[in-house]
Order: sequence, then structure tokens, then C-alpha cells
Amino acid sequence: MVLLIDEIFQSLLTALGPFLRASALFYAAPVFSARAMPVPVRTLLAAAIALLITPFIESSAAFIDPFTAHGLLIAFQELIVGAMMGFALALAFSVLSQVGENIALGMGLGFASINDPNNGLSVPVVAQLYGIIGTLVFLALGGHGLVIEALNASFRSLPLGFDGLDPQSFGRLAWWGAEMYGFAILLALPAVATLLMINLAFGVITRTAPQLNLFAIGFPIMIFSGLGIVVLSLPAVIDGFIEVLAEVFRLIEAIL
Repeated sequence: MVLLIDEIFQSLLTALGPFLRASALFYAAPVFSARAMPVPVRTLLAAAIALLITPFIESSAAFIDPFTAHGLLIAFQELIVGAMMGFALALAFSVLSQVGENIALGMGLGFASINDPNNGLSVPVVAQLYGIIGTLVFLALGGHGLVIEALNASFRSLPLGFDGLDPQSFGRLAWWGAEMYGFAILLALPAVATLLMINLAFGVITRTAPQLNLFAIGFPIMIFSGLGIVVLSLPAVIDGFIEVLAEVFRLIEAIL
């Protein structure tokens, strides 16, 4: 009985590293970190994946002793690696939120905000629409499976007990944030430019015919025009988001 307990304890400590990395990934990655997914479910998912991955880990330092300083350092490294992978995915999803906010401000719906259940923040309804569409596209492409596959591949690139993180990985992650802001501007540019031209047309009409009350009719026209532009530009936005998802998995591979 004592031998059996020791073996169980040894197996749990061996799976501690994968569990920490998976937990940090699921805490930061979109879809997995949604508030609609309860924390116990997320924890059980991380534990199940850790137990499945542990037998395939080839590392002499697979054992983590959490009661030593070296073991705590390794555990902290595992949390950092998982959080970096999840944060890179979160930045990719922030592109759609930024696109929706830019379009909502242009069409006059910037004040129409609702609570986003994924992050607990108030976002415009257009940004929420893009976020839901992005989540559906991510699941339809099997992105949740690719996340788990990337987690499994991370233990081949960065096995347990690896000798420190590459400082260039943090630089790549910071560069990725700047790239995501540029992607958001490019995806929102056609819709924002079209709405700007409509506003300029209203301005010219107001100057030529001041007696017209364009404020009463201009606001509904901007909203309907903006909704039409959203529908027409949606395929291009989805294609751009798919390209962003492809880039983020390349980035995760480069970080690892």
C-alpha cells in the first residue's frame, strides 16, 4: 500500500508541470478563458490533458518538486510559457474587437455598449457581433484542437526543466501586439473610409441647404449605411481574421 501511494504521488508530481502550463494557457486563451466556462471545468480539462501528455514527455527533469526553490522556479517557468501562448491568441482576437469599435464609432453606435461575457468589459454591439463571429470561425476551423496540439508540441520544443526563457520571445510577443493593431486598422479601413465619405456628403448638404434638418435623418441613415457596410465587408474581415489565426500559430512556434 505504501508503494502504491508513493507511485501515485510520483505520477501526480510528474504531471504537475504539464498541468501548470495547460492551466495558464486555458486561463489566457480565448474561448477556453470565457466566463461561460466554469473554473472547475477548465481545471478538470487542464488536468485531463496533463495526464494524457505526461507519458509522452521525454525529459530527465520531468519531475517537479514544489517544496524546493528549484521546483518553484520550474513551476513559474511553466506558468509563463502557458500564459505567453494564451496571450498571443488573445491578441489575435482583440483584432475583431478593435475593428468593431472603430466601425461602431463611425456609424454612431459607439454609445450602444453591452457587457462582453468573455472578458467582463463593456464593448459596442458591433464589436460583440464580430467577437461572436470570430469565435464561431475559430471553432469551425478546429482552433481549439490546434491550441491543444500546440500545447503538446511545446513540450518537445521547451521540455520541463528547460534552461530559462529566450529574451527574444518577449520581444516577439510585444511586436505581435503592434502587428495586431495594424491588422485591426487595415480590416476596419474600408468601412471607416466609407462612413467618412457619407459624413462628408452630409456636411456638404448642410452647408448648401442649412434649412434641412439633417440631424433628424442623418443618424438613421448612418446606422443603416453602417449595417450594410458591415454585411458587405464581413467576408473580407473573416478572411483577414483567418490569416491572423495562421500567423498567431506561427508566432507560437517561433516563441517556443
